[in-house]
Amino acid sequence: MSDHEKQVRSARLEVNIEGTLMFRETSSTMRVMNISMGGIALETKCSLLEGDHVQVQFKLPRDTLVPVEFWGAVRNAGYGRVGVQYDEISRSDLARIEGFVRDCVLTQMKGVKECR
Repeated sequence: MSDHEKQVRSARLEVNIEGTLMFRETSSTMRVMNISMGGIALETKCSLLEGDHVQVQFKLPRDTLVPVEFWGAVRNAGYGRVGVQYDEISRSDLARIEGFVRDCVLTQMKGVKECR
């Protein structure tokens, strides 16, 4: 695996993306705070515990027509910030996330701090 590929696989990108969280048949707004190839960190007012399964939906920057949607497992939770690991996600949505992460890593390698 190349150094670039390792950077993409391990990248955790800071973002600020509004979305929707479904938990126990209740929908609430949330904000994705960072995104990686393995999952996301989000902020929510919904009270979640490690092991809870949630459905998440949000639109990637530059790709706002069709939202990314997946089921995930809460891996860490505390003070309104939650880490969610992708559990059930389509290949196409995972590929879109990978493309976004890859583009952002390349952009940051060129010295641009913010990825949109």
